[in-house]
Amino acid sequence: MRHRGAAPVDPAALKDLLARLSQMADDLPELAEAECPPVLARPDGCTVVDARIRLAPHRPTGPPAHRPVSAPTPVNPR
Repeated sequence: MRHRGAAPVDPAALKDLLARLSQMADDLPELAEAECPPVLARPDGCTVVDARIRLAPHRPTGPPAHRPVSAPTPVNPR
């Protein structure tokens, strides 16, 4: 989970970020899209550099459905 020669990243921080995005999708039925390009992963955590959220009107259709959240864009260090 690292670029050749780079320090290893903090996998717990990345898991926490994905869990928070998932929780946000569960908590906000209006959430239509969420993008976080790029996510900078480091040995001491991770940082979302930019985010784009699109909301849409919520139309209840029965029990809450689990909607997938777009995967973060991979970081390509130069």
